[in-house]
Amino acid sequence: MRALRPSQVVVGVSLAGYHKNLGGVGNYAISLLRTWPTIFPLRALRLFCSKGTFTLAQKLLPFRSRIEHRFLVAESDLPAAAADCDVIFFPCGHLDPIPPPQGLAFHLADLQEWFFPEFFSNEELCRRRNRYRTLHAFGAALLVPSEFTRRCVIELLNYPAERVFTVPLLCGDLPDRGTRPPGVTFDAFVFYPADDFPHKNHLRLLDALRIIADEGINIPLVCTGSRPSGTDWEALATEHRLDFIHLGRIPREEVRWLFDNARALVFPSQFEGFGIRVL
Repeated sequence: MRALRPSQVVVGVSLAGYHKNLGGVGNYAISLLRTWPTIFPLRALRLFCSKGTFTLAQKLLPFRSRIEHRFLVAESDLPAAAADCDVIFFPCGHLDPIPPPQGLAFHLADLQEWFFPEFFSNEELCRRRNRYRTLHAFGAALLVPSEFTRRCVIELLNYPAERVFTVPLLCGDLPDRGTRPPGVTFDAFVFYPADDFPHKNHLRLLDALRIIADEGINIPLVCTGSRPSGTDWEALATEHRLDFIHLGRIPREEVRWLFDNARALVFPSQFEGFGIRVL
C-alpha cells in the first residue's frame, strides 16, 4: 500500500455473496454501509456489486454522497474496477474473484464447520477450505467479530496472529417506533429472531416448549427470519399443541415492536461467532 494518511485511504467494499437471505452477515454488511457516511463523512468509499445485488441492498441502504457504487458484470471485473482503491473489504464471507485484488481485507464470522461439519455439504466444506488457502496467500487482514473466533482462526487455521483483528459487529439501528406485525395476537410471548439453519436449533426449542406445555405452562413463541431448511414449523407446532407463529423476514419497524413487547428473547443457538441478537 502506498504511504498515505488514514484520511487519504480509499476503501472499496465488495458485496460478493450478498443475497436477501444471508442473515446476520448480510445485516452486518448493510449496517456497515449505512453507518459509514455518518462516522467518516469525508472518507471516500467505493461499493462494488452487480446491478441485481445493488437493487436488493438499495431497499435497506439510504446511499449518501460519499458512497460511490460501481456495477460489475462479473466478479472477475473487480480488480480492474478497484484499481484506484487502497483496500478492498469483503464483508459477506464470500471471496471472488480468485486471485483477489491486492490490499484484501476479509470478514470471517466463524469456523462453525470445524465444530459441526454435519451441517454442511461436502461442496461447501471444500469451498471453505479453498477460501482459507486463498486468505493465507493473499489476505492482508482478517477481521473477526470476537476473541473466540480469533483464537479459532489462529489455532485451527494456523493463520498469522498479526494479521487477525477482532472488530465487534455493528448492532444495526432500528426505527424509534415499532409497528405490531399482522397476525401476532398473543398478549405475552417469547421471541426468537433467527434464520432456520440447523445450528439455530429451532427443533429443540419447540421440543422444550412442548415439554413445558405438557406440564401445564403454555409459552407462545414468535419466530422471524428466512426459512432455508424448508421445514414446516407450523405443522410441528400444531402437533405439539403450541401457540406459535413464524413471520419470516419482516420490516424493521415490526422487528422493533417484537423486541419492545416480547416477555423474553430466547436464543437456543448451538454455535455463534458473535451472537448479535443478544446485543
